[in-house]
Formats: sequence, C-alpha cells, structure tokens
Amino acid sequence: MESMKSVVNMFVISSVLVLGFAGTAGASNEESKSINDYLCKDILRASGNDRDIAIAFMHGYLMGKSGEHVINKPRLSKATDDFIEACLGDANSKAITTLKKQIK
Repeated sequence: MESMKSVVNMFVISSVLVLGFAGTAGASNEESKSINDYLCKDILRASGNDRDIAIAFMHGYLMGKSGEHVINKPRLSKATDDFIEACLGDANSKAITTLKKQIK
C-alpha cells in the first residue's frame, strides 16, 4: 500500500510537469525517446522509484491529453494495478496504449 501512495504522489508531481509542458517541443538528441516507444517490459524492468515515476508520468501524460484536471486516487490506483497485470500478460505491448486501456 505504501508503494501505491508513492505512485499517487509521483503522479501528482508528474501531472504538474506534463500539464505545464504539454505544449513544448521535445529535445532532439539521442537521450530523447518518445513515450510511444516504451514497451511494458521497459516499465516492468525499471526498479523502485524509477518504475513508479514512469507509471506516474504516463498517467499525467494521458490526463494532460484528455484535458482531465481531477485526480481520482482510487481510480488511478486500480488503473495502475490493472496496467501491471496487463503488462505481465503481454510484455511486448506499448506501455502507454496498455495503460490507456486500463483507465476506466
């Protein structure tokens, strides 16, 4: 449960960053990677806070795209759990697409 609190807290921080920078262009160097390029296995292989931050960032990205401004912690927590389960079932699926399917 403590891990989920961490994910939700990171989500709030990531949401602010994503919503604040939604209109800016990304850098074009080799350290840049499109959010659409990450697979579930990339997220699942990350450890600890890195995984939490990646998931929180994806939540914020999707919220920013949808124009959503309300943070519903139980819904985000369930979507995160469902995302992890879906990724365990298909590690080669695109992470952002998989998360988007879990948000209800």
